[in-house]
Amino acid sequence: MNKQPLTYEDFLALAHDDLRPRGSEKALNEALVTLRDYRRRTRPWTEETEREARQMIKDFAVEFLRYSEAWRRVPPNSTLRARLHRVTAALNRADNLMRCATAFEAALLARFYGSRSKFTDGLEQLKKLVDASKSAEAAVARTKGRGLPHPNRFLVERCWKMAFMFSGRLYGLSNVDDSPLVRFARAVHEYATGRAPAGLYYHADQLRRALKK
Repeated sequence: MNKQPLTYEDFLALAHDDLRPRGSEKALNEALVTLRDYRRRTRPWTEETEREARQMIKDFAVEFLRYSEAWRRVPPNSTLRARLHRVTAALNRADNLMRCATAFEAALLARFYGSRSKFTDGLEQLKKLVDASKSAEAAVARTKGRGLPHPNRFLVERCWKMAFMFSGRLYGLSNVDDSPLVRFARAVHEYATGRAPAGLYYHADQLRRALKK
């Protein structure tokens, strides 16, 4: 069975779970204004809508911080494949050495391991580790990059979807740096991280190109 290297939940678990937005209320309000102006083209903006939108942006800001931290913790595939290859080779050597042990060596090892049955179980667990390492190495080899998009691409896509949730229509993915989507994503990024983002237009343009295919 082909498995992805990490599920989304496993991926987020690489980050701390106590992260909080680092930006100001001004950035949060800017994100709300951009979303509100876009929604007003199709639907009314009520106090309840603002509360829901505010909470959604706050929740996503935390998710974005966790995603960004987790993404930075995952090494490039070339590095990861090399490391996993070394792990697989070491485990395989250990497995072969253990299975080639003489009867006396096995009895001695079992004595200090606890019992012969526990020693036998340990050998089976070692074999499973070898198989798991080989499977992980193969899964990484099938995956491009880190297996999940760059944080700014993730940000742009999610902001695009959030706009649809609140307006019933998708942001137009125009190829300009000051499009409503880029302004919204920029404000959300500044609220989450406390700093201005770089390269959002590039990721918005890549999303536009991908959706045209």
